[in-house]
Amino acid sequence: MGIPLLQKLFVGSYVLRQRLTGRKRYPLVLMLEPLFRCNLACAGCGKIDYPDPILHQNMSVQDALHAVDECGAPVVSIAGGEPLLHKQLPEIVRGIVARKKFVYLCTNALLMDKKLSQYEPSTFFTWSVHLDGDKEMHDHSVCQPGTYDRAVTAIKHAKEQGFRVNINCTLFNTAQADRDAPLVHLDPLSQAAEQGAPGAREPQAVGAAILTAPALEQPLVLEPVDDAHHGRAVEPHRLGQPSLGHARIRLDQQQDAGAPRRHLGHARGEITEHRLLRKTQPVAEQPGQDAGL
Repeated sequence: MGIPLLQKLFVGSYVLRQRLTGRKRYPLVLMLEPLFRCNLACAGCGKIDYPDPILHQNMSVQDALHAVDECGAPVVSIAGGEPLLHKQLPEIVRGIVARKKFVYLCTNALLMDKKLSQYEPSTFFTWSVHLDGDKEMHDHSVCQPGTYDRAVTAIKHAKEQGFRVNINCTLFNTAQADRDAPLVHLDPLSQAAEQGAPGAREPQAVGAAILTAPALEQPLVLEPVDDAHHGRAVEPHRLGQPSLGHARIRLDQQQDAGAPRRHLGHARGEITEHRLLRKTQPVAEQPGQDAGL
């Protein structure tokens, strides 16, 4: 799925205005994380291991829209945690779309089918579904069987209702090219169309933002990445050091810099042990359930 012409024009004119005013640095994408809670417990992800007071924080609609206005970027990527757990997210999305910003709503799609009716198709709105490889690889990476099938089903229903959908794919270095190549065309959707499934459309390419990452089994030094332009750490894997004070991820850089480095093999063991001691949020199995919310 290519970028729509309207989006190219909006972003292009935004960049041109920045250059005409002599700005050398300016934001293109606002990464908005309205919460840390999630309904999955993926290996290697430390978000759900933050203390309960942090996991229970939700960014307000007012704060979210203020961040959009303050940043001014033409594109807003909403991530988490799992954003669809935020009960006011539809209002946040409507507010951003009303400002004519292009919204990419990142989701694992487990609640997507249930929440579709709360959103409206728009050139300014795109579902960005995490789909990390084929069925076996994806279910392994998120540590829960059946998530791949539910994600693909939700994508089909969203496309049938006129939504724009892309996939956000992380491939580890154990990935095999012959297995992952069909993701470029989101093979399950193409097969459904070829088989004449009810409501199926012609096969459409769905763009995948592909990042490479080490295998889960491979030792890796984890440390914060400093964002010099924004003065904060991006995607920190602190693993048991509760220094976060707010859901907006404002961090103490000095404390972060002094945090001990950990190898991923040790970190996974700590995550497993830690999660056995706390109650994780179940995933809703039936439509109408809210996964323990």
